[in-house]
Amino acid sequence: MDDLIKLCAARTLLQGFDTPLGTEVLIWLLKSNGRPTPLVDLYRSSRFSEPTLRTFLARQVDQGFVTIHSNDGDQRQRVARPTPKLMAVVEAYRTRIVEAAAIAEVAPLQLPV
Repeated sequence: MDDLIKLCAARTLLQGFDTPLGTEVLIWLLKSNGRPTPLVDLYRSSRFSEPTLRTFLARQVDQGFVTIHSNDGDQRQRVARPTPKLMAVVEAYRTRIVEAAAIAEVAPLQLPV
């Protein structure tokens, strides 16, 4: 039960990423493997509007999960990348999921009949 509480606590650290919009952005960020990725790629591939994405990303920048800056090669192009803070929370979350899965294999949940 303590593992479940820890897992839920980790979810609160990723506020906003538990929505369809947040999940889409998180997957996009994780696929970048920490490299700066042009925001235009996200805008073009997303099912959400550009203003909605911009607002979401601005909140994640404020929370320290994402950095956005101009591309070194082309100052007109904006790029985003996940911060070490986001990657640390994602890794901790992943570790907890693996631990919870291992516990579930050893001691499956017994539901009352």
